[in-house]
This record gives sequence, C-alpha cells and structure tokens, in this order.
Amino acid sequence: MRFDLVDLQVFVAVAEARSITRGAARANLALASASERIKTLEAALDVALLRRGRHGVTLTDAGESLLDHARVVLAAADNLRGDLAGYARGIRTSIRVLAN
Repeated sequence: MRFDLVDLQVFVAVAEARSITRGAARANLALASASERIKTLEAALDVALLRRGRHGVTLTDAGESLLDHARVVLAAADNLRGDLAGYARGIRTSIRVLAN
C-alpha cells in the first residue's frame, strides 16, 4: 500500500466538496490529475472510496473511514511542520550537558 500526503489532501478535498471537479480546484490540481490520484489511491488500498454519479460523488463506507483517518494524518503532519518550523528558523535548539 503506497500513497502520500498529497493523495490524502486530494481525497479530503474531493470528499468535502462532494465533487472531483471542485475538489481538484480546492487542491489546485487539474481534474485529470485529481481523478488519477483518487483512482491510484483506490487501487493502492484495493477498495472503492467514492461512488461517482452525474451530480458529484458520495463516499462509500471505506471512503468515510479513510476521510476520518486522513484528517487525523494531515493534522499530525501540520503539527509536525509547526513543531519543526522553530528549528528551521534557528529559534529552537537543544542543549546537551554531559558530566562524568
């Protein structure tokens, strides 16, 4: 199973918009790219995540579950970036004191 944070971001955008077209726009991707990422994600997980229809998409039960998990993973990634930002700017450092 291989996918990345961008795949999860695109999936969340599509799921929240209930539309691949609007989700792609939210994720700043072309429709074809977003659609391919969703298809690749479904293949990697070996499960359908969306029901596609003429009036948008709905989530399958697996899609609902992934949406919950994806939000947690993306929030954790944002927290990680925030925690490391101080180190990148040189504001946060660590000092080790060794004594014999």
